[in-house]
Amino acid sequence: MKTGVFIQTTILLIEAISPSLAAAATELPGAQQTDPVVERAIQRLHSKAVTVLRGKELDLKALSPGLYAYLVFNSNEVENAAMGRIVNCDSNRVVIAAGKGTGWEIARQDIVAIAVADNPGGIELWRMSRREMLQVQETAMTVLSGESLDPVKLKIGWHVHVDYRSNGVRRSTTGVIIRRDANRIVIRPGKKSGVRWTIRSDDVARIIVARKRRDMDRWQRARQAMRELQGPRVRMKASSTSPEWVTGRLIRSGQDTLEILSERGAERIPRALVKDLEVSMGRHRNTIKGMGIGLVSGLGAAFLIYPHDIINNDRRGKVGEREDADRVFYAVLAVPLATVCGTLVGVRSITEKWVEVSPSRINLNVSPTRNNGLRAAISFEF
Repeated sequence: MKTGVFIQTTILLIEAISPSLAAAATELPGAQQTDPVVERAIQRLHSKAVTVLRGKELDLKALSPGLYAYLVFNSNEVENAAMGRIVNCDSNRVVIAAGKGTGWEIARQDIVAIAVADNPGGIELWRMSRREMLQVQETAMTVLSGESLDPVKLKIGWHVHVDYRSNGVRRSTTGVIIRRDANRIVIRPGKKSGVRWTIRSDDVARIIVARKRRDMDRWQRARQAMRELQGPRVRMKASSTSPEWVTGRLIRSGQDTLEILSERGAERIPRALVKDLEVSMGRHRNTIKGMGIGLVSGLGAAFLIYPHDIINNDRRGKVGEREDADRVFYAVLAVPLATVCGTLVGVRSITEKWVEVSPSRINLNVSPTRNNGLRAAISFEF
């Protein structure tokens, strides 16, 4: 009986936790009108003026003459790079002018990746960050992939960045190796973190190894600088398209058009046709929400399990006393168990916050900073 009660309570607990967090993970919350707090957050939103195309996103139709570009391409099986202004492009090639009468014509099949921006300052900042990352990678790090990828050769205590696949989705994590064998790698993300990531060897695509933490920190800073330059996530509804939201990254903000890169490829949409436009303020995990739902569910389960008739002295006999003791134990256990379950589900559920802006008042720009550097920024008017 006591086992049945506990199992039924656990089922009720899971049913109570799952719907709310599942909805939080899958539904996009509606946009909200800006308030002073959100407006200040937007003012701190740093740039995203550079669009990086690679892999399936490498659609040359998204490019247009006048954009500044940095191309990484293969020439005679050697990786090269070129930077300049696009003077001509089609679905098969890109022609860029590098200055002083020099230029490059690069075929589509040779291009590994391309970064484009309206302003040369954004491209220069992206190039410098990439150069810093590659310099650290070549001098102080080891890249393992393909046949050289043997987890057994890794040593406990090494700092690693792992690119892997989980349920068909590309993911990455950085941390310290605490265990490894031929089948798996266990990584601790932070020095004092209690979190552990276990990754199957078959899911690993690439491992970047650094023996010293400072080298990994330098590499991560350069990589983060490159990521922060990529275009902001936006979603919009246009009268010329379907009533569904079109979500992607803002490539270009022209006087009359907005250009975004979505799953369907590059799309140029006249500002006048855009009915709703929202900008992502970032994604966050629902850890606190999950913990709260789990705690409330645990307290509810404990209330149902607890033998309230003890207080009224209605139960008699040793058998009844043992049953009461068991129910008290399960009631006490339900609270931390439900809280832990809710927290774990909350960590895995991610939501995205959207802010509504006017389609005619969104701009991308690159501006100088006090230390003679550059800052690319997305700006709004309300």
